[in-house]
Parts: sequence; structure tokens; C-alpha cells
Amino acid sequence: MWATGDSQAGAELIERHSVAVFRFLRNKVPEHAIDELSQVIFEACARGIESFREEASFRTYLYRIACNRIVDFYRKQHRAVSVVDIDVLTHSIEDLGAGPSTWLARREEQRILINALRRLPLQDQIVLELFYWEDMTAAEIGEVMNVVEPTVRGRLRAAKKRLAELYQETSAAGPRGEDTEQDVQSWLCDIRGQLAKS
Repeated sequence: MWATGDSQAGAELIERHSVAVFRFLRNKVPEHAIDELSQVIFEACARGIESFREEASFRTYLYRIACNRIVDFYRKQHRAVSVVDIDVLTHSIEDLGAGPSTWLARREEQRILINALRRLPLQDQIVLELFYWEDMTAAEIGEVMNVVEPTVRGRLRAAKKRLAELYQETSAAGPRGEDTEQDVQSWLCDIRGQLAKS
């Protein structure tokens, strides 16, 4: 087992989770930074192995580190141009200057939806993507985000609503009203299937 110093087990864990980490980073950081940031995440996992608590799953441990490294990435970029520190999680990827998405969606509604995700506060984007694309429960997301489960459930509800609103603002021909939120959730699940094949 990796936690007891088995390097082969560590290599297998990295192999097993490397695609998921790439997928998680893909819509949150510039493409040129993904490989380097993936390496930083797995190095942080290895360095922190002694603090890994067995009551948490490796997956939630890994995503917590990934979230922290994304925040560090944007803080460093922001400090380079400003003396004021910001709370990265309350800003959107678009506000943080990540550039346009390199994601090639199959359908127009998916493209609009991905761009709308990038306009949400980063903490909401992460909550939605962990729920829909990584199939995590609210309790698991709470472990990743270091918040209690009811807070995650509240964020999920609010983020779904805001995402549907952003979709409506962007789409000239999109559905309106309550149907939008249901359609958005369905499209998020469709994108998950597409991500699994990429």
C-alpha cells in the first residue's frame, strides 16, 4: 500500500488517476499548464502521504490537493500583477484570466454550457464538476472542499440555478424557464460521457 511506502502501489495510483486529474484541470487552467500542474499535484500527494488519513478515500485526498494547487496557481499569477491578495475560489476562471476554453464540444449547447461553467465562481464550478463528472456524493465533495455536507448541498442547488441562468443569457435559442435547469443537468451528464471517452 502506498501509505506504507510501497512505490509500486504509488505508481499504480498515479496511473489510475492521471486521466481524471487531467480531466479535472482541463476546464480550469490554461492548456499549457495542465501537464506541469498534474505533476505538482502527484508530487504533493507523495510528499503528504504521511498525513493521508485512511478514513478519507484516496480520491477525495487527491482532489483536495488538486483544488489547492489550482488556487495556488492563480494566486501566483495574481500576485505577479497586484499587491492585493484575492480569494481565488470566489472568482470565475474567466475573471482569473484563464483564456478561452480549449474544450471541443460536440454540440452547440455543450459549448455554451462549458463557457457558462467558466463564468461561475471557481468553488461552484468545482462542486458541479465533482458532482456531475466525477460522480462524487455531497459528503465526498465536502471532504474535498473542507466544508460540511449541508453547505455542499446548498452550493449545488445555487450553482445549478446560476448555471442555468448563465446558459440562458448566452444562448439565443436555448430553452427558457424551469426546463432550462433540467436540460442543463442533462447536458452536464452528456459531457461527462464525452469526457470519459477523451
